Amino acid sequence: MSSPEATALDLVGYKRHCGGINNVATVLSELAEQIDPEELIRVAGYSHIAWTQRLGYLLDLVEAKDLADRIAEYIKQKRPNRKPLAPWAPIKGATSNNRWKLLINNNVEVDKT
Repeated sequence: MSSPEATALDLVGYKRHCGGINNVATVLSELAEQIDPEELIRVAGYSHIAWTQRLGYLLDLVEAKDLADRIAEYIKQKRPNRKPLAPWAPIKGATSNNRWKLLINNNVEVDKT
């Protein structure tokens, strides 16, 4: 059994098994309203920091501002190295996102249906 918070991190971590990053962003747009910010930070402590960075970026993208802001605080405290948004894609020409410490090397599209 999984919580919405653990599910969100797992979706990001196993995005290729979940239909890709676009599908993950679409699911997060619907799941975000069920996520408790405090529990999300607690669960993030058990997850890879790169997953948390990517989750924060996607939550920003789907306009889940409160959740994204909480994760941004967490990321700032952890001071992680920059990671690619899409580990499978080349990083040449990627833009840098300072808030999430990510190299944005993939376009993400959210299905708003």
